[in-house]
Amino acid sequence: MRWPPSPARSWACDVGVSAEVAITEWVNGRVDLVGIQPQSPGPLSRGAYLKQQRSPADGAYAVIDRQGGPVGAMVAEMNNFDAPRITATIRAGTIHAAEAAAAAYATAVRSLTGCPEPCGDTGVTCLTSDNVTGPQFVPQPADSGEQYCFQVTADLIL
Repeated sequence: MRWPPSPARSWACDVGVSAEVAITEWVNGRVDLVGIQPQSPGPLSRGAYLKQQRSPADGAYAVIDRQGGPVGAMVAEMNNFDAPRITATIRAGTIHAAEAAAAAYATAVRSLTGCPEPCGDTGVTCLTSDNVTGPQFVPQPADSGEQYCFQVTADLIL
């Protein structure tokens, strides 16, 4: 393994890519979500990340996280498919920007209907989604200073 490891590589396997990295790259590659910077930003103009960013005043961003879910292969044979449950936490400085970005992300996820979509240059393709929930408002503690937050969760096939 190279040191330092590439951010697109999984610690578990030098040739694997984590679902979180793949979906982050998928989001950041979609013009309908991030727009064309800087002249035409999209509803998720700050893109997607693996960890929370500083409170932005100029747009929404998503934090991509893999949730616990059923474990097991999709078929009895060995395969290269993964079925992660992904939660996108979308944050913005206003409730309207956060909700619009979360709705746009949910629409993009629901548009996955089996036609392979590349996840950036990770070598992973996203095929379909199921069990999409949200956008759901997530209240923040009054004294946290955090911006507005919505979540969208979906089971994906990669």
